[in-house]
Amino acid sequence: LRDVKYGISATLTPSRNIEIKGSGWYFLNDYVDNELVLRGSIIEVIAGSDCDAIRLRADVSELSGSSYPRQHAILRDFAIHGNRSASQATTATDLNSAGNGILAQGTSYVQMENVLVLRCAEAGIATESYDYGDGNGSRSCNNFHFDRVFALGNAGSGFSLFTGDSTFHNLVGGYNGLDGLNGNGQPVTASRFWNNQRRGISMSSSNDGGTISDCYCYDNKNAGIYLSSGDLHSIIGSKVFDNGAELSGVASEECGIYIAPGVDEVLLDGCEIAPHGTTDQKRGIYSTNTGLVLRLGTNR
Repeated sequence: LRDVKYGISATLTPSRNIEIKGSGWYFLNDYVDNELVLRGSIIEVIAGSDCDAIRLRADVSELSGSSYPRQHAILRDFAIHGNRSASQATTATDLNSAGNGILAQGTSYVQMENVLVLRCAEAGIATESYDYGDGNGSRSCNNFHFDRVFALGNAGSGFSLFTGDSTFHNLVGGYNGLDGLNGNGQPVTASRFWNNQRRGISMSSSNDGGTISDCYCYDNKNAGIYLSSGDLHSIIGSKVFDNGAELSGVASEECGIYIAPGVDEVLLDGCEIAPHGTTDQKRGIYSTNTGLVLRLGTNR
């Protein structure tokens, strides 16, 4: 992709074994609530198109038995503008009322590096299971690896990542209408989630829980980190502050970290969880789970 804006009116569906590479992206000004000037390699959804910008899904002809469909895609150095509205208000979807920035369905082996997904009507980047109709049922997404990926100002969650055998590093999720990241327990490291309308991170897991390491979660309207299920979650070396100021009286959301009854065990080590400054984050950690095993290292 060259250093220009590409307008699209229908979803791009790249084939297997593909690399989409731009020349980079940047803001001419500071990214703030009500204005931005974006430059570089940009894919923009034309107003009224109401579609995902990019959809990753395997070719049915390449499926074999119950094996995982392999996309083998690399996406790097470009931006997607979902163009949901000229307004930065998270509820505004007057130009496009539907569409994710990148939607991956039932596929695997996808890498993203230095990608921005901005102001989409739904999630910035979403992964989900998909039934290809070949008699093998729903297939999950697997082997996704992100580094320096940004999701800003989307009406849904910045990242909705339900995958297996994946790693997410250097993510930034801010000003999104739901969570900065909503996921199922894959490792999240060295990332920042701030100013989201719901939570910084929502994490669930049907088996072993996830690892959140060296992350910052702050200024989110609900809980900074919300653990809803899973056998063991680890939160290591992270800072969680100034969350939950918008929800007076909802104890599970007026806190830095909420641990739901569905979580059996949490390891917390090297973290700073505090109500810094003039915040209404009334609790550092909150749980109503009487059987919770909370393993504490050195925290403050």
